[in-house]
Amino acid sequence: MLKKGDPENFRQTKVKVENPGIPMAYTLEQQQAILRFLKSSQSYGHYHDLVKFFLLTGCRTSEALGLQWKHIDFERKSIYLVESLATQRDGSLIRKSTKTGKGRVFNMTVAIEAMLRERVELLGRDPEGLVFPAPRGGIINRRSFSRHCWRACRDAVGIEWIPRQTTQYKTRHSAISRALASGVDPVAVAAQTGHDVRTLYDNYVGVIRRVEIPGLDDE
Repeated sequence: MLKKGDPENFRQTKVKVENPGIPMAYTLEQQQAILRFLKSSQSYGHYHDLVKFFLLTGCRTSEALGLQWKHIDFERKSIYLVESLATQRDGSLIRKSTKTGKGRVFNMTVAIEAMLRERVELLGRDPEGLVFPAPRGGIINRRSFSRHCWRACRDAVGIEWIPRQTTQYKTRHSAISRALASGVDPVAVAAQTGHDVRTLYDNYVGVIRRVEIPGLDDE
């Protein structure tokens, strides 16, 4: 029988260690440099708006690539993220619900609206048309985009290649971190980006702005 204070007690005690880190995010300077590079690039300038959309919304890659004009409502200033493009084992694509199985509405900022209206002038507004099509039409090849365009972005900005860390998908974490660091309500960020609130708190606790609980006047 173990007695109080017996060292054996501690050997049987399991301590849960919380993950102290946060998902890798690009700095604000890196994000701006990436956009400047794309804006001036003859080879990859076509992808400037897509990457800007990633950084402004924090949406998942599959959601942006599958976004159609019928999901854009300029009158209500809303973007309906209700579908995503999933890659099958044979390489084909299929439309399905979002990763969480729930659609959400993203509030259109002035910057996003201006960019989307420019794209309407360029592409037209066929409800079934893609907001961000490939250079020659059709769906952007996600793997090719990552291997070529995103690699060029990293090289141009001087970002070291770190597997699973300096990928295009980290634009999502960058947008979320930027919003939280600026003081946006974490619950609102979770709703806009399709994140579970608890997961967001666990993963981004380091950048959530801390506040002091007001004191009490006991006199």
